[in-house]
Order: sequence, then structure tokens, then C-alpha cells
Amino acid sequence: MNSSFANFWMIFADLVVPVFSGVVFLALARYVAHIAPMRTLVTGQLTYRGATWGFALAGIYLLMRPVQVLMGGHVLGLTINNLREFVMVGIFAPAVFIAMFSLCLGSENLPKFFSRTTLTLGVLIGAFFVYVNTSQVGGSEQLFSAQQMMESGPRTLFLIRLVSPVALLFIAGGLIFFHASHYPEFKKQVYNNMPKKLYFLGAAVYAFAIPLLISTYLYQKTGLPEAWRIYYLGTFLSGILETISLSLPLRREVQISEHL
Repeated sequence: MNSSFANFWMIFADLVVPVFSGVVFLALARYVAHIAPMRTLVTGQLTYRGATWGFALAGIYLLMRPVQVLMGGHVLGLTINNLREFVMVGIFAPAVFIAMFSLCLGSENLPKFFSRTTLTLGVLIGAFFVYVNTSQVGGSEQLFSAQQMMESGPRTLFLIRLVSPVALLFIAGGLIFFHASHYPEFKKQVYNNMPKKLYFLGAAVYAFAIPLLISTYLYQKTGLPEAWRIYYLGTFLSGILETISLSLPLRREVQISEHL
């Protein structure tokens, strides 16, 4: 009985939860793309463009997890793993970072140089992660049983992940919370529900980043792949919090339908 439950929990936490989370993030990407024309005057076009891409990439990253497992180890499993990690480290985290800065500072106040430099550095870091990951994975290792998201990666991959996405998401989440607590009074008179939306958004970012940090640390210390289940559960919570944030109207007194 205990063995059956352990097998069920392994399948649920390692495969089912990532799929559920991936579907949630893809749905969020579609929803953000739908409401963007109605809210770009409030938050700027760059914010919703970055959010759309960020959600879509997170959804693809999570949905590709079962595919990676089914492909096994070298070479297909490693190829899919590298693709997933490049998306997360090199594109997703920088896109979210830029979107949150655009939301808080205003897209008109965000230099193009900042966005282009962030994306370029993200791509370079992602490419370096792939290089290190490939060089350290043996030809016969099984990615599912022996490794998870940071597959094979002792200290170098651990440090890369601390930079992107962990540090980028922590900075973005902190900026969101600061912006919510210091939301301009003249804007609050018009969009009085915006601080609440921002608090849920900041919580969603941290629900994504904190479990990732914990899982990264535990895996680095123990080498047990079970540590990554904490992260996958966190992504599901993050998707729920983000859904709540997006569903809240800009004003408490007005309920505007933004659904198809």
C-alpha cells in the first residue's frame, strides 16, 4: 500500500502537476493577449507583451517535462532538457524581469537599451547553462531518475540558476511589492484596486521563485531529485495567484467583463 501511494505521489508530483501548471500558464498567456488592448493605457504595451511571452514560455517549459521523462536519457532526453532550461534561464526570466520593470516604471521610462541588454545577457547565460549541462551529463544517465531541472549540475549550474531565474524573479517580485505599497495617490483615485492586484502579482512571482530556490538548494545538498517536487507544486500555486491578480478589476466599484 505504501509502495503504491509512493508511486502515485511520484507520478502526480513529477508529471501531473507540471502538466496542470503548464496548462494554467498557457491559459494566462492567452488571457493576457486578449485583455492587453484594454489595459495598455494603464500599464503600457511592453508590460503585457513581456507577460504574454513569459506565461507562454513557462507553460511550454512545464508541459515539456513529461516529454523529457518519456525520452529517457542521452540523447533525446538531454536535448529536450537543454531546450527547456534555455527557455527558462535565457528567455522566460529576462522577459518577466523586463515586464515587471515596465509595469512599475512605465514602458515609456524604460530605455530600449535596458530591455535589449537584459535579453541579450539572458540568452548568453542560457547558452552557457546548456554548454555546462551538456558537458557534464554522461551518455547513459537517465534524466528522470538521476536528475531534474538542473540535471547533473553541481556548483556551476547551481550558481547560474541563482542568477537566472532566481535573482531576476526575486528582484522583480520585490519591485512589484514596493510599487504596490507606494502606488501614486493620483493613480489610486482612478485605479483604486491596482495595489491589491499588484500584491497578488508579487506573491505569484515569489511563489514561483521561492520554491525554485528551495528545490535548487536541497538538490545541491542532497542530490535527491524529489527536491524538485517542491518547485512544481510552487508553480501551480503561482499560476493560481496570477489568475487571481489578472481577474481583479482595476476599480473595485466597476466589474468589467474581459472574457471571450
